[in-house]
Formats: sequence, structure tokens, C-alpha cells
Amino acid sequence: MKFASQVLTAVGVLMMTGCAGGGGYCLKAQPYDKAESIVPITATSGLSLPQSATALNVPPAPKTEAPYGVLLPGGRKANEGKRVQCLDEPPPLPAAAKLPSSS
Repeated sequence: MKFASQVLTAVGVLMMTGCAGGGGYCLKAQPYDKAESIVPITATSGLSLPQSATALNVPPAPKTEAPYGVLLPGGRKANEGKRVQCLDEPPPLPAAAKLPSSS
């Protein structure tokens, strides 16, 4: 019984530490980075394509060190001294403010 509880505790700890990764996954190559654009549609002779102001134009990736994130101070050695907040990561919560004393 004691062994089973130790194993369950170890598995729980490992699962929780897996969720607390150091971030920076947006610095690594992503599967969608290899996606290729298709050739735009062209009109055949005698036809014209409508011009849409709402057409989706995908801009190229920004040429920054963290193209899909923000570099933050105070990194770890694992990320070469960089701490990154990826764009799909929620921002950190602000520090709790001290309430005024009621004296």
C-alpha cells in the first residue's frame, strides 16, 4: 500500500512538472513554419477577379529574435539566458496589492 502511494505521488509530481515547462517553445521550429503558400488565383482571358478589401493577406513572420513571443529579462541557462513569453501564453498576474489597514 505504501509503495502504491509513493508511485502515485511520483507520477503526480512528474505530471505537474511537465506542465511547468520553461516556455520558449515559440523559439523552436513549428510544423506550420514549413507551410508553403499556393499560387494566387488568376483570371482566364475575358474574365476579371473581384477585388476585395477584406481579402486575407498573411504577412511574413517578423525578423525578431522571438518572432511569436516577447523576450523578458532574467532567463535560464536552458534557454541560453533568454526568458520568453509566447503570444499564446497568458500574461503573468500582477503582484497582490497591500490593502490599507483599517485602524
